[in-house]
Amino acid sequence: MQPSVKIGSDAPTGEHFQIELQKTGDSTAHIQFELWHKGHDPAALPPDSNQSFDANDIRASKDTLVCRGSIFIFHPSLTCTINDAQPPKGPLVRVVVGGAPFGNGTHEYPISAADKGKIEQFLSAAKFPPIG
Repeated sequence: MQPSVKIGSDAPTGEHFQIELQKTGDSTAHIQFELWHKGHDPAALPPDSNQSFDANDIRASKDTLVCRGSIFIFHPSLTCTINDAQPPKGPLVRVVVGGAPFGNGTHEYPISAADKGKIEQFLSAAKFPPIG
């Protein structure tokens, strides 16, 4: 069975995100991205937005993952870094998107220390080809 990881993030705007990454091949994965708007309880309601896409040409290190997405005819680049806590802020995942039909730019997702550990464990277990 291929490794996978699922994390949650509560944005300062009140939105809640759940992101799941499942390895599907040597340098490929499937990404599921769910969003609940402010005031919508993820434990009681389905997500307000549910998007998924395939990631290709994945390269990774212990705290970074770079890849190309596949969304219809678009192939955006993604760089995801896991960042340690910088008090008073906790750890976060920073995602830089380029070449997408929407959502380009830098996005930050606050995560728990436990989720940070889960991501690091996933990157180690997935054994994606190294960056560089």
